[in-house]
Amino acid sequence: MRFFHALCSSFLKLMPAIENKALRFLAWWKQGLANPLPTLTAPAMTVLVDNHVLCDSSGRALSATDIERCQKADGVHLIAPSQRVISKRVSDSQRGLPLSLIAQEVLPFDVSELFLACDEGQANIKAIVRSDLVAEQGVLKENGLNMVGVAFKDGDVLCFSNNRPDDQFTVDGARTASQRVSMIWPVLLVSLMLVPLVTFSYWSYKEARNVSALNKELSELQARLIPSQAQPASSPLKQVELRDGDSVASVLASFTWSLGANAAVSQLILSDTQLLVDASADSATGVQAGLDASGAFESSEFVTSISRSAGDDIERFRIKVNLRVSR
Repeated sequence: MRFFHALCSSFLKLMPAIENKALRFLAWWKQGLANPLPTLTAPAMTVLVDNHVLCDSSGRALSATDIERCQKADGVHLIAPSQRVISKRVSDSQRGLPLSLIAQEVLPFDVSELFLACDEGQANIKAIVRSDLVAEQGVLKENGLNMVGVAFKDGDVLCFSNNRPDDQFTVDGARTASQRVSMIWPVLLVSLMLVPLVTFSYWSYKEARNVSALNKELSELQARLIPSQAQPASSPLKQVELRDGDSVASVLASFTWSLGANAAVSQLILSDTQLLVDASADSATGVQAGLDASGAFESSEFVTSISRSAGDDIERFRIKVNLRVSR
């Protein structure tokens, strides 16, 4: 009983370090129940394709012996080319959610089109379009290598996406078979005893932190409502310029005429200085050329890489259009 009490106390002290990892724990637990014994295969290795040449993570070309070792391993992780990687910051409200849900909110692509991963601190989500890795996957197949996921470089650190090329991404942080714990049954017994306590403690801690953050925000808002003693009472209020209906209609009309007949808009965000548009068309560059040639806008640029579906010739893209602002 003393051992159980000491174990529970130590676990509660570590609660801040394991926040937002409940989903990872449950995924690992489920995988352990389905496959309790460790595999005998070697762990997955990480490779890089540079100009159709297989290299290790440092850029050194692999020898025939190295490639044979990779063939005997439990698959390989392909390092994604940094110039094709899309990186988005994860907001506080999104942390702890599965990457598939976060990707649907911040990226103009379907989850099935992407390889996804999150850095160690869960501060940024990294993605790459599957079609952008066709050439690299071809080099792996030519050398008899089985690709089990994609690795994203974040400086000297690698973060992994373990969804296979023909799988749809489901759960953040899923572990490979080579990472299973050999002493799975003792761990499962202890886990079964701790699940109710861990669940209650986790949600209690999270609720207390949310209440503390809410009280802090309320205090800051209340402080802003109190007039500053340093500001004279007669100081003029700052005039806020609002965009009228005619101006909005004019901008949208110019955008519509410049867009072309074969383009379809799925999302449009209008601010004071720009338009942010998710759209699809036969030619994304043709749409950009039409916008620039219209003369109604300051400039335009693509925010993400252009994606083409495998079953049709439609290109999907996100473009930012800078409006002309009167001086």
